Amino acid sequence: MDVRSLTREDIPELAALCTRALPWDALAPEDLAHGIFNDPGCEDRWNLAACDAGAIAGFIVGALRTSKEGEKLGLVKIFAVHPDRLRRGVAGLLFDRLEEALRTAGASQVVLGSRGPLYFFSGLDPRYTEAFLFLRSRGYEKVGDSFYLAVDLRRPLPDYAALIAKRAEEGVTFHRPTMDEKEEVHEWILSAFGEGWAYETDLAFREALVTVWIARDHGKVCGFAASNATGRGYFGPTGVGEDQRRKGLGRVLLVKCLEDLQADGRSVAWIPTGLERISYYHNGAGACVGRVFWRMGKALSQPPTAG
Repeated sequence: MDVRSLTREDIPELAALCTRALPWDALAPEDLAHGIFNDPGCEDRWNLAACDAGAIAGFIVGALRTSKEGEKLGLVKIFAVHPDRLRRGVAGLLFDRLEEALRTAGASQVVLGSRGPLYFFSGLDPRYTEAFLFLRSRGYEKVGDSFYLAVDLRRPLPDYAALIAKRAEEGVTFHRPTMDEKEEVHEWILSAFGEGWAYETDLAFREALVTVWIARDHGKVCGFAASNATGRGYFGPTGVGEDQRRKGLGRVLLVKCLEDLQADGRSVAWIPTGLERISYYHNGAGACVGRVFWRMGKALSQPPTAG
């Protein structure tokens, strides 16, 4: 069994493998390529394929994230093994290689879950029982829950026209920014919410129709929301400035993005979030829990320092 780095030429084979190995997560080639190669930390050492007789038997995609405090965190973004290659050491070989690379790079721990910018899933879908048992055998423990909320776009969305009019009287307006506003929006998100969300929102400017909405308070950016940025059919990231919170701006921006997804022909919009935000999205747009994920993690022991 040979292990090598993934290339863009592998994407069709990876998509076919996902269709077989991940029945709840068949990923289109363009979505796989987006999540792997548009990651700002994309490196060959994190993205690996195990090959048997020239065919990909399994693959793993990882990343190295650094916190504001400088702590390095390893991330498993996605992994899959072809059903015909199960219990042959494929997953173990891939995890050995990725964990060693992350350890060498200084990561103190590794998690399977959401740590942006750009991730595929918020953790492990517990319906993949064999994957859960495999992770447990390697020392991974459940460290939390995450959720994908679903909004049924076949139903009418909330009408916030009255709220928009009320905010307009106070000097707050909403609009889709143009490419000329991209740098301004980027800088505001960077200062208010950090590099990850700024990078992800930049991705929503890549198409002819920008899938970002912003709020301005007397001309100054005070809130934003994006869709089709982290993945097609997904809402987020989103945020409102501290001095404008609890005034309904987030709900307006949410529905504006959902209307974009509706116009794009989507029947459902997915909102990755945590437990504390479920009520917000349910009240704001009728979102319901569609999927539950378990965040899994473990410490990476560091080799002793010489001398």
